[in-house]
Amino acid sequence: MSQTDDGVVYRTRSGSRTILEGLTLGFLAATCADAAWFGLSFPGLHLPRAAIGLGILASFAGALIGAMRMWKPQRPVRVGALAGGVGAAVQLLVLGSFFTHAPGESGTSVSPVDPSLRPAAGLMAVGFLSVAVGIGAASGMARGKPRREASIQMWLSRFGAVAVVATLLLVLVGGLVTSADAGLAVADWPTTRTANMFLYPLSLMSHPRVFLEHSHRLLGSMVGLSTLVLAVLIAVFDSRQRDRVLGIAIGFGAAAVLGGLMGAATRGVVSHSVLIAAAVLGMVAGLGSAIVGFKRGSSVMVAFALLALVTAQGFLGGTRVTQQSQVLALVHGMLAMVFLSLMVAQATWLRPAWIEAKAVSDGAVRRFRTMSTALLHTLYVQVLLGAMYRHLGSKGMHALFTHAAVSVAVLVLATLCAASAVRAAGAPGVESERLNLGRRWLLVIVNLQMALGIGAMIAVLLGASRGPTPTSSELEQAPAAPLYEVVLSTLHHANGAALVATAMVMFLWARRLWSPTAAGASAGGEGSRK
Repeated sequence: MSQTDDGVVYRTRSGSRTILEGLTLGFLAATCADAAWFGLSFPGLHLPRAAIGLGILASFAGALIGAMRMWKPQRPVRVGALAGGVGAAVQLLVLGSFFTHAPGESGTSVSPVDPSLRPAAGLMAVGFLSVAVGIGAASGMARGKPRREASIQMWLSRFGAVAVVATLLLVLVGGLVTSADAGLAVADWPTTRTANMFLYPLSLMSHPRVFLEHSHRLLGSMVGLSTLVLAVLIAVFDSRQRDRVLGIAIGFGAAAVLGGLMGAATRGVVSHSVLIAAAVLGMVAGLGSAIVGFKRGSSVMVAFALLALVTAQGFLGGTRVTQQSQVLALVHGMLAMVFLSLMVAQATWLRPAWIEAKAVSDGAVRRFRTMSTALLHTLYVQVLLGAMYRHLGSKGMHALFTHAAVSVAVLVLATLCAASAVRAAGAPGVESERLNLGRRWLLVIVNLQMALGIGAMIAVLLGASRGPTPTSSELEQAPAAPLYEVVLSTLHHANGAALVATAMVMFLWARRLWSPTAAGASAGGEGSRK
């Protein structure tokens, strides 16, 4: 039993706390290392494996040391060692490409490959795990002066934030895949040229489009694993246990059904249309359950609904490849933004400050609620219009111009939302610091988005009209998209994701702070784990 920063007394076993802290730091380190792997391994840089490995280790160590000094766990060496081992194990999802090779194959070939493990692959994996554990333990020694321990709820919210960062990285790479017309660069799924996805050699990713599509799959697996682990942690530690059994059944049920149907479709027992229909149903079930969970105050239902949603998202992305469907690509792209915003909502919802916040009935807060609601829903329409153009190409030019027109409404609503946040922050009983920070970020991001949007649209109008996405057999003949167009479109896409995430945070806090009766009840239950 311990007194924590949020003033609540928690009863937890020290071993359970150590596991939660180690998992949080480990997944953070793995996410940073994934980003380093993606940047350093990009085709065209031609960096030697040793340089890539050192860069990955440096980002891994930097993330652990920085998090240790910022979050200061109470058992730093033990937590650091666990975080190092967890992070390295998760990182092996990506680093499997280092441990295999396929002699005689090229990065643009479409023939099946059968990669084999390098002679020292086992030693390399054990060495990486050992070094990572050592780095984690050493980072614990550099944590700085200890302070009062954060609550279990705070560590849950930190894991939620880590999952959001991993999702943002995935959305960024997904934007690159679309901008570079790389969505069909790998013809099969869940394998890659019939090879195990996690063991596909780095040497066969020499074509940028193949590298982008395959990296997107690997990072998607990372996000799926983060969502699963967070759901389990919430089921174990979070205080808002309402509808726990139903939430777990939804999450694991959707994953089991879709996994079984994928195996059946691979063997030819069922058609891919059945798999697509099941993925769409899983998407609907996940979205509906997440909304119901938020309304009912059930963190477990929300967490496992997001697990169902990310599973359906993965299957939609895979069947988009096998069926070469632009419509499924559109659904997959739109759902990515919705999933990101819901992950942001979950991370916000897990924070102790959210649980302990009190609602007021002030009119300024009500107007802030109205403006933030209008902004978020308009942004979803804007994202859909942008996805229609990006995935339908020249057939979606009307969506591009409508997207540009709606952007004016987004700018106006964002400005009004920020102005209403200023007034709401001055209402009695409202903590102003959080709202002021949010409205500053909102204004910065929306104005940057307008500038990037103008640049991206000019690049699109000056460039050649986009044809169909080239398949894996057409990579050699397909012209590369202009670099300036790829960069501007991807930055516009990524900043749009940040705008949606910020709008979701503002929307959530506006709803949390306003109540017609000003009951001031804690959100989602008791508000602390006793």
